[in-house]
Amino acid sequence: MNQSLIFPSAATMEWQRPIYRDPTTLRPELVCPHCKRKTVERRCLIDDHPVITHHCSEHRDVIPMRSIIVREDFAGVAA
Repeated sequence: MNQSLIFPSAATMEWQRPIYRDPTTLRPELVCPHCKRKTVERRCLIDDHPVITHHCSEHRDVIPMRSIIVREDFAGVAA
């Protein structure tokens, strides 16, 4: 059998290396669970009790999730 088919040379095999992200630089953010954009935290007092809500510009009031995947684009902007 042809050896070039079994063992291709290094010049013909160009592997794409995955993008490496150092785990120490990854910081989880509070994001919208639907679109993964950062939420805005709103704090207020109701009957002397602190209430914290999170707001997404596209999905309104949401319960955020912690994620290291964060979209940087803005809602309503067509790409």
